[in-house]
Amino acid sequence: MLIFWAEMRVDLIFYIIALFSFCFPVWGQWNDHFETFDTSVWKGDVADFKVNTNQELMLEAQAAGKSSIARAFDIQDTLEVSFFASLQFAPSAANLLRIYLNADQQDLSIASGYFIEIGENGSQDKWKLFRRLNGKNNLVTEGVTGNLAVDPAVIRMKIRKEGNNLLNVLTDYTGGKNFISEKIVPDTGSLSPNRVWFGIECIYTETRKDKFSFDDIMTSMVNPDKEGPKLIFAEAINSHEVKLSFDEPIDTFWANNTALYVISALGPPDDLYILNEHELSIHFQSAFVSHTNYEIICSQIKDKSGNSSSNLRQSFLYVQENKPTTNQVLITEFMADPSPSIALPEKEYIELTNVSNQVLQLKNCTLTDGTGKAVIPEFYIQPGEIIICCSKSDSVEFQKFGRVLGLNNFPSLNNSGDHIFLLDDQGMIIHDVSYTDDWYQSEEKKEGGYSLEMKNPYQLCHRISNWSASTHPAGGTPGRQNQGWNTIQDVEGPQLLSAYVISEWEIKLIFDEALDEFISTDPGIYIITPSRSIATADLLLVDQNEITLLLHEKLEPGIEYKIDINGLADCVGNVSSHISHQPISLPSIPMQGDLIWNEILFNPATGGADYVEIFNRSNKQISLQNLFVVNFSQDSNWVPIKSEKIISGESFIVFTTNPMVVNQQYSVCKDSLLILKNNLPSLPDDAGRLALGYLNKQGKMIILDSMTYDASWHHPFLSSKEGVSLERIQSSGLSSLRSNWQSAASSCSFGTPGLLNSQHLNPVGNPVNDFYSIKDRVITPDGNGHRDFLDVFFQLKNSGYKLQADIYDLSGNLRRHLYNQILASEEHLLWYGDDDDENPVQAGNYILSLYLYTPDGNKHHFKERIVVDYK
Repeated sequence: MLIFWAEMRVDLIFYIIALFSFCFPVWGQWNDHFETFDTSVWKGDVADFKVNTNQELMLEAQAAGKSSIARAFDIQDTLEVSFFASLQFAPSAANLLRIYLNADQQDLSIASGYFIEIGENGSQDKWKLFRRLNGKNNLVTEGVTGNLAVDPAVIRMKIRKEGNNLLNVLTDYTGGKNFISEKIVPDTGSLSPNRVWFGIECIYTETRKDKFSFDDIMTSMVNPDKEGPKLIFAEAINSHEVKLSFDEPIDTFWANNTALYVISALGPPDDLYILNEHELSIHFQSAFVSHTNYEIICSQIKDKSGNSSSNLRQSFLYVQENKPTTNQVLITEFMADPSPSIALPEKEYIELTNVSNQVLQLKNCTLTDGTGKAVIPEFYIQPGEIIICCSKSDSVEFQKFGRVLGLNNFPSLNNSGDHIFLLDDQGMIIHDVSYTDDWYQSEEKKEGGYSLEMKNPYQLCHRISNWSASTHPAGGTPGRQNQGWNTIQDVEGPQLLSAYVISEWEIKLIFDEALDEFISTDPGIYIITPSRSIATADLLLVDQNEITLLLHEKLEPGIEYKIDINGLADCVGNVSSHISHQPISLPSIPMQGDLIWNEILFNPATGGADYVEIFNRSNKQISLQNLFVVNFSQDSNWVPIKSEKIISGESFIVFTTNPMVVNQQYSVCKDSLLILKNNLPSLPDDAGRLALGYLNKQGKMIILDSMTYDASWHHPFLSSKEGVSLERIQSSGLSSLRSNWQSAASSCSFGTPGLLNSQHLNPVGNPVNDFYSIKDRVITPDGNGHRDFLDVFFQLKNSGYKLQADIYDLSGNLRRHLYNQILASEEHLLWYGDDDDENPVQAGNYILSLYLYTPDGNKHHFKERIVVDYK
């Protein structure tokens, strides 16, 4: 058999035996190792050949063409001719080699006799043995198709003519001397002359005129074959069948007898099949036991010459080949962006883990990202075993981390996101991972050098929440258990996170995990009340957690619809018996004041991102479609909100360019599900003028809410305003009032995106009189969100009231001038426990002095006792 050597030159070594007479003179034996080129014995185009520095005979022609040389020798009965050749190219019809074994004359182009030819069109190259007589070439036999269609390859051959008139062709394509008898054919071409010519004929193009070289040509006597065949290999093909291989062609008629074979534990086979002259298979009714060693014994096996062998023994190990099924082998880690390296090889890898209790055969499985496609060779993975898959050229670099599977055509993973598939030998999905760089959940780690690691092999339906960037100091754990690995079983079915109307014909359902594709797309499991017939249920295949219901009948305005779901399953089969959701309806057109600004972060911490929060203070279902935001202090370019979601009454929604960072930096309160990725206008750190608009069907932009923010609105005691959001105190108050905004509490990491504001106050305090109420008379201005400031809430029957407000200590000293201007009909008066220099006052008792001037000229004076406490 011909072996391909991908990184060596094509070395073809032919040992050719031609045996043609009964008397063999000693002077018929010769050898030439080409320390020099003896032109006294070699005849022909000797000027086209020279000895190179490797002491090989090398072709060195001047131009494209044909060159041949020959050497005479005498043959009689048994003779062995040995030959070495090196071709540094893939043979073809235009560049081929002929080796003449027993030419009847020096002119090889017209000589009769046996010759071997290597080179033909296409990719079918193999050695061929021809017999030429009277100018006509007849094919005698040939090697394995395609084994010489490479650049380069290696072969050794022997052709023996023995006394039984058979030509025995033996080969070793590894370049060694462990020959296998490949072909035995009758010798019908013995020629009468005792003196014949051994010849080399090279046919070549311009680029191959110096790519042939030869060495170690010799002839010697051959002892007749008196040995029987050897059993060189036994292999379990399946749980009932074993293939046996012999070192030479056997007598297939004689070998076709089950009594000649026995396995000690099973006895003789029940059936037998001859595969070819070298191989046969034996079949047993009883099954082999996996991971068990067996010994096969063969007796009285004969070769073509009648030589017999007895008691041939060979052992084999049977391992049951379980092919992996869905989720038995998982992609548990991968390095998509290895640069810059932390402490791992700067190479991509994919880690596979066998989570089954079986030994699995990965042969012909495929790792692919849709472009690169790596087919896995024969490879067993043990239960619980973790292996590292990488490019074959990178294998050595990963060997110190664990067992490595180097693959050709290893997929190149995209840094920003990709879809990795592990497919079985039929192209069906065993496991797949569709990731984006948001999965790192770290701006630093997404820049490279860190792997993405699975957290739990039993939470496969939770996608992004089941993955994170490696926390290992090296940047990853290839071949080892992942950081934070746990095996808590997922036994719960999917839960419905939100449902909203996209249009009068469509409803969107969003779940907390990936769904079973077959069950989730069955319209029959969804029930809408009042009744609406469902045409299709379409699953978004990226994360598999979103369903779009397409209706036969459109939804009616002003009607609330209830959705019930029965028997929905997640991607691993966990079933939710019944799911119900609060009623939904067609979205209403927003009016001014329905949607208001509720929180804004305009000066994020290092590595952070701006965000804005909107609150729906109406009881309407309002679509985010056709909403726009603008910062008029920068430009007049409206930035669209690109979402089809619905914001329900009394609920929040947050927009930011980087939800992952916002979730990370403000995770003390809760990891919000209402933070959406969207472009924002520029939000300067000092001040801005924001507006929220709705583009109606007539193309007119309706201003829903607007506010002017300023960095001075923050709590005066903040040491740094970076990463601190401004929160609205009351939804009923005006967005434009400074007194309706306060710095977010430190207890919630200075921000509450998607949640009730930490500084939120109910509009009803402790009524003092007909003009105002006071929330708390004891304040602790430490920024923790609890009684951080004094709030005096004015609710006036008419507009036009003027207020003068001051803080005094008990000695009568003015400590803080708070207010001296016209009040809105509803307005908050705030004191943060600071003096006129914006320094915190000492703990103790203080007097709030209020002069209230009515529109008709009356004056009211009120004094309130306030306590400042830092405990």
